[in-house]
Amino acid sequence: MYPDWPKSVADLAPLPLCDGPKLKPFMFRGPQRIEFLEYVGEGSHAHVFKVRIQEKIYALKLFRFVYDDDWLIPTDDTDDDIQTMSALYNYAEPFSCECRAFGRIQEAGLENLAIRCFGYLLLDEEHERTMMNQFSHLELEFNGNMDEPGLEEVRSRFPGKDGRDPPIRGIVKEFGQCAEGLTAPLARKLLKDIKSLQGLGIINMDVAHRQVVSGRLSDFSTAITVRHFVTSPELNPNLNPDEISAMEFETFQLSSNDYWAFDAMVRKWNWENKRKITVYAFPGGDGCQIKYNLRSKRPTLPSRWRFYTFVDPREGQGVSKKRKPARWYYECDDMAARRLNRKGGFSAFHEWEFKDGYIYPRRRA
Repeated sequence: MYPDWPKSVADLAPLPLCDGPKLKPFMFRGPQRIEFLEYVGEGSHAHVFKVRIQEKIYALKLFRFVYDDDWLIPTDDTDDDIQTMSALYNYAEPFSCECRAFGRIQEAGLENLAIRCFGYLLLDEEHERTMMNQFSHLELEFNGNMDEPGLEEVRSRFPGKDGRDPPIRGIVKEFGQCAEGLTAPLARKLLKDIKSLQGLGIINMDVAHRQVVSGRLSDFSTAITVRHFVTSPELNPNLNPDEISAMEFETFQLSSNDYWAFDAMVRKWNWENKRKITVYAFPGGDGCQIKYNLRSKRPTLPSRWRFYTFVDPREGQGVSKKRKPARWYYECDDMAARRLNRKGGFSAFHEWEFKDGYIYPRRRA
């Protein structure tokens, strides 16, 4: 499932190995040489280091081998089904998510929308030993997540062709400034960038102040990039109308949730810093919806709700100065409206099943 140990540079294909955007490998001049300068910190999916490569300073994000329930997983207990897990891994595991998002940004030539990315790398054994020895006092763990590291031996579950545990996967990024305060101009820029990124077909960006580096979003380890099994029914010709409708609902939720998260970020900053930044995605940060009550004429019909979000990411055509994306309006009944009419927070409505070479949505129990 994971990338295997390369025998030469020629083995470093763009990743992930599925249709859609991919990230190219970071190209060293000769053998891999990395000088670890400082441990920057950790997140749910990775450890971040300040490094020197070829006389330049970078941020190196080294990904954990996270638990299955840290990413979108199938409904059944298929932990050891390599075909199922690989199909979902290429779209949904955090390393793959980040590769796909940065790959889309790069192919669109819009690298100003996020922290600059220079490619992925597979950490060789010598550098892994050096890193673990140098930071041994931190007891770094690459199995699991930040909250409960090391509960399971995830890395060794799908070994490489020679039986070795797969290499630690990393992404090389620009080293930027993390501690920048939130201001109204920065909030306006970030909101514009979120719309532009959604215009490229990138959603579920985990919008938060902690991931803003040098005034740009930096973390895409939860991102969904079109074409994707969540957003794109054309990937599965066997879907029925109910399944296609379920995917549209999920995509709308995830798209609008980026703006809910933006508004929550502004409210949290204002509360913690006694500020009054009034830059919100939705009016007053409370969302926007219009209710159409049809009961007056046809009592047997439920009331209808109409919600909107700012971009339909399924178009994936990008945002230019001349073309402003049209709002995406979504009509639904009371049951769906209760999920959409919340004041922040989102949990996935569906799980995903791999069957006969295709991925299907399945309603959570």
